[in-house]
Amino acid sequence: MDRSELYAEILNASRGNKDAIEHLIIRFMPLIKKNSAILNYDGADSDLIIFFIEKLYTLDTENLSRYSDSQLIMFYKTLFRNKAIDINRQRKKILECTENFEQDTIEIGYEDNPSFIFYDLIKDLSPKQQDVIKLKFMIGLSDVEIGQVMGITRQAVNRLYNRAILALRKSSGVISS
Repeated sequence: MDRSELYAEILNASRGNKDAIEHLIIRFMPLIKKNSAILNYDGADSDLIIFFIEKLYTLDTENLSRYSDSQLIMFYKTLFRNKAIDINRQRKKILECTENFEQDTIEIGYEDNPSFIFYDLIKDLSPKQQDVIKLKFMIGLSDVEIGQVMGITRQAVNRLYNRAILALRKSSGVISS
């Protein structure tokens, strides 16, 4: 593909041409897969594809017209790498936040910690269900962020959450077994 064809494809994609978007996703799939492997969580490739599509709509295509084919490829390579770095930083920050929170909870103790009741309520849930509930209610993360932290998809987070809530309702007597 020469420069004019690649730029034309980017221009068409930025204007909402679905075939052009699909073609560019296929064209840049090796970069998406490479950065997805670095991120190492389920759904990373989907997150990068969504990011790519969003960038196609928001980039200044007029500015891209001056780039050669190899420069455009390097531009997108850098774009994906920077996004992967950004996602890794976010995940690391969230993990540190949850670890600090749990450590603070352990150090405060039973009498002084109202969250101990919370931990007592969720003790019968599976470890993954507990993690989802803690991240959602104690840290305030979204399903997507929880999925990134736990290395699972948003849908898996939602399933774990729904099962945990059902189990909590059953154990509290709100729903009979």
